[in-house]
Amino acid sequence: MINKYIFWLPLFLIGVIILGTTSCEDTNNVEISRIDTVIIIDPVVVLDTVIIETDAPPSFNIEVLKQQVFYIGVDNPIEISVLNTTGKITLAISNGKITSKGDGYYVANVKEVGTTTITISADGKIIGEKEFHCNTLPDPVASVGGKRGGSISKASLMAQKYVIAQLHNFCIDIQYPVVEFTVSAIKDGFLEEITSNSTIITTEQKALIKQLKSGDKVYFEDIRAQAPDGSIRALDVIVFRIK
Repeated sequence: MINKYIFWLPLFLIGVIILGTTSCEDTNNVEISRIDTVIIIDPVVVLDTVIIETDAPPSFNIEVLKQQVFYIGVDNPIEISVLNTTGKITLAISNGKITSKGDGYYVANVKEVGTTTITISADGKIIGEKEFHCNTLPDPVASVGGKRGGSISKASLMAQKYVIAQLHNFCIDIQYPVVEFTVSAIKDGFLEEITSNSTIITTEQKALIKQLKSGDKVYFEDIRAQAPDGSIRALDVIVFRIK
């Protein structure tokens, strides 16, 4: 297929002396004539049309903007460009859906672990396709007051309001709301456990912490957080020792 690209160029003509020409090739291996030296004797602006014909086949590029794997349950941003065609471009994805955000930017949403293939077509004819791996998001890490355990003063622990679950050093900013956790400690020789059904450390849980003495241990366990794909993730226990 020969594609024609039309450029409107102002040509300064009337008396023009061409001292030499040579040829060069652009990145699509299309031979173009290049004028080495032009001496303009009496310039007058003339609007002319230059047509460059190329038989280069259509080409495309798909760039994943944040990560090289598509994750289930989140928007996976990509940029797609198609060259050497004026046909109507259509996109298809084998595992999920793809949505245009304008100006060549798209979002891919995948449903299953494995692979997905994005296929690009122009006027119903396939230009090319590219395969991507699909995976579940990793488990987040739970923390209280930015700490994952260790020694802590009772006042500092009492001042905390939430148990937080986060992904650290990950390419996408993702929220994992905590939906349940239990605070447990040994009180008067007996194990006492109090459960919260949200991310909030309850008044009853703080009352248990308030009764602890220096050297006592308190456990934040059975922590459950909800991933963007709807799954519930069981997270590691957090153990604090009261200073």
